[in-house]
Amino acid sequence: MQTAPETNPPPPRESRLPVLGWGMALGTMAYAASIHHGLGGTEFGQITHPWQPTGFLREIEWVDGLLEHWGLGILIFSAPAVAALGIIAFATRSCVARTIGSCGLACVALMAFYGLSPALRIWEFFHWRASAVILATGVALGCTLTSPLLARRLLSLRPRFQVLLYLPVFFAVGSIIRNATGSDETLFLNFSPWPAIPVLGLEIGAYGITGILFGLALGLAGAGLANSRGWLRALAFALGALFPLLWFASRFPRTDLTIGVSIVALGAVCMFVFSWTRARDRGQELLRRATYLFLGASMVAAPLFFGRALADGDYAVTRHIRAQAIIDALEAFYRDESAYPEDLEELVNGNYMDSLPKPRIGFEIYYTLGGLKRPEFEYRNLGPSYVLEFSSTAWVMCSYNPPWILDDDEDPEDFSDPEDLLGAWNCPNDRPDLW
Repeated sequence: MQTAPETNPPPPRESRLPVLGWGMALGTMAYAASIHHGLGGTEFGQITHPWQPTGFLREIEWVDGLLEHWGLGILIFSAPAVAALGIIAFATRSCVARTIGSCGLACVALMAFYGLSPALRIWEFFHWRASAVILATGVALGCTLTSPLLARRLLSLRPRFQVLLYLPVFFAVGSIIRNATGSDETLFLNFSPWPAIPVLGLEIGAYGITGILFGLALGLAGAGLANSRGWLRALAFALGALFPLLWFASRFPRTDLTIGVSIVALGAVCMFVFSWTRARDRGQELLRRATYLFLGASMVAAPLFFGRALADGDYAVTRHIRAQAIIDALEAFYRDESAYPEDLEELVNGNYMDSLPKPRIGFEIYYTLGGLKRPEFEYRNLGPSYVLEFSSTAWVMCSYNPPWILDDDEDPEDFSDPEDLLGAWNCPNDRPDLW
């Protein structure tokens, strides 16, 4: 009796799935690059470098028709990236591959918006800066979406590797919030003339996603602890769906009703999806998921609050202490000379100040080690008055005018508003909200 010759059996399907997942992750990156090249705009339509977008996709007839229906266009161009992300999630458990897919999807959606909507003019005006902003914002949003997966992977590493991997990200995010401004192009990390990355990408986009993650963690934890009580599970579900709105409204109290309803609806859908499980011990599984959701959201929220707290502190110190010191010196100079100085250096030369203070913006290490230009107070002599200005983070530009000095033939009642005679800042006491 002859036996069949032995042959090497084909590898099990599971062993090929990671290759498929990583292949789709790389494919998502290539797809995002093609969308950038096909929908992007350049300055005055002039293409001078190979990496610059050509807008070739907008020359296709059906794509050109989407310019009037850009919302549909975003869905059409994002669909392949959504499908790729689904395949990545099914094929591999690698948090890095899933994060790459998530970042690719966010970048594609942003590129489709700026390439099809009236915002295309923004891309054409800022050209390479707009591309950098879209890429950085997409990466920020994509990493925020997969932060629970990254947190789970980080917990599996040794403590020293956890610190080495997380601290640079923590410091980078805080730096972008604290150092980027739309009113001073010389500041470090100011990638664009408008602060889209810290404002839209981090303080609105990442902040909003973080609220959803915290809501899911709260809702799933409640459902896991009250697994045998239906009314408590329903309460936990409602809390998880409503928390994102409370989180967002606490930062942006003037949130539009439509946006608020959309946030609650999104929170409810996410609660339904994340609470579905086939695990035997449903309560423990929900608690496990809640743990990673909470840790991931905390990893994102920590540098956001850290950067904003430092930026608010910089604004307060500059406006209320350093600028006020210059204002007091200018008033002392005027009392002695009956005129304001031509430049601020005269305050030091006349011993009215030991040295001229600088606006406090960003981390000092960037100026000490990087040789970057330090921000300065801007001063203009206007004869009987002056303007003192400084830039702050976001798009804040503060200016101060001293009290108006009346001539002998002028009467305060001749002015329509007596407050016009008082010295005043054009910016509030606290750093203004963005929304």
